[in-house]
Amino acid sequence: MAFPALNHVALTVRDMAVSGPWYRRLLGADPVVDEHTAAGFRHLVWILDGGTLLGIHQHEHPAPDERFSEFRVGLDHVGFGCADRAALETWMDRLNELRIQHGGIVDAPYGSGLSFRDPDGIALEVLCAVTVTDVNAPSASQMCQHGRVSARKTGHCFCAAVVTAWSALLSAPLFFASASAATCPDIDVTFARATGEPPGVGVVGQELIDALRSQVGGRSIAIYPVNYPASADLAPSANAGGVDANAHVESMAASCPNTKLVLGGYAQGAVAIDLITIAQAPVSGFVPVSLPQDVADHVAALALFGNPSDRYLGAPVSTLSPWYGAKAIDLCAPGDPVCTPGALFTVPTPDELSSAPHLSYPNSGMPAQAAAFVATHV
Repeated sequence: MAFPALNHVALTVRDMAVSGPWYRRLLGADPVVDEHTAAGFRHLVWILDGGTLLGIHQHEHPAPDERFSEFRVGLDHVGFGCADRAALETWMDRLNELRIQHGGIVDAPYGSGLSFRDPDGIALEVLCAVTVTDVNAPSASQMCQHGRVSARKTGHCFCAAVVTAWSALLSAPLFFASASAATCPDIDVTFARATGEPPGVGVVGQELIDALRSQVGGRSIAIYPVNYPASADLAPSANAGGVDANAHVESMAASCPNTKLVLGGYAQGAVAIDLITIAQAPVSGFVPVSLPQDVADHVAALALFGNPSDRYLGAPVSTLSPWYGAKAIDLCAPGDPVCTPGALFTVPTPDELSSAPHLSYPNSGMPAQAAAFVATHV
């Protein structure tokens, strides 16, 4: 009796508030199921092309304080299929549009693959397998040794050829490993935009990156815009940014250990970066998701602008943090109430966030100043 076809895949995620929107954007559809179950978890389920179900689960039992690793026993990666290399290129364009970092298309004798990770670091891949003859597997007629066979025999021979091709595919090195090694950038800039800015790195982030490019010679720079709401609901929004930034930085440290990691943020975005670097305990609703020290060692520089944490803590990150202080530049514009030390443990008000000094960082020369500092650390 033939074993049943794969029906569904369910992945455990740490925070549905982060992973739910991420998978919605990736798949381009709302889930067909969104429910809290009596079994103690919430799940979202999508129907993929071909009928396979993909689900993500967040359990009431807290997830262990560790990121996904394909080197642990269990899941290695989830692979999705596409028709041909042209379709794969379309998917690469889609990932670029969504600002999801990927390993680029990697070609092998048995197919082409495009690898990337979700917010928890789960390895995902889109694969187009080549035709049977492209992997030097014998054709159905060759395997049957003559061209005139019954439909039943042709079917058996074709299946054998397919098995031969897929055996080559499954026994080969993962695209995820080869893609990561082949496409690691020299420098990776993770930047969190300010409150109310549209998705991306924001004006200050773009000025920082543009200035940095001109100072690092021909070295490659990858950009990761932190995927978070940047909404006026500061604590939940910044917390989501911290989770997303943490996931990206830990993924980069694991898959590209020689890449120089640069972290930056403006205003609320600076808080999101603080939550993964210097924050040690919850303050005013902001919850730290600190990087472990072995990952912190991969961070070459911090570049922060209008950072509210300066006023919470009474001093800038560059003077307070034993792990990051020497590699941090934490700029506060004159008169900016959001980052001027003194208002301990208070969240900036809307008037402070919209004040002229706090909005003065674009075109101020400060992004270029920060870029010059970062360039000396990468």
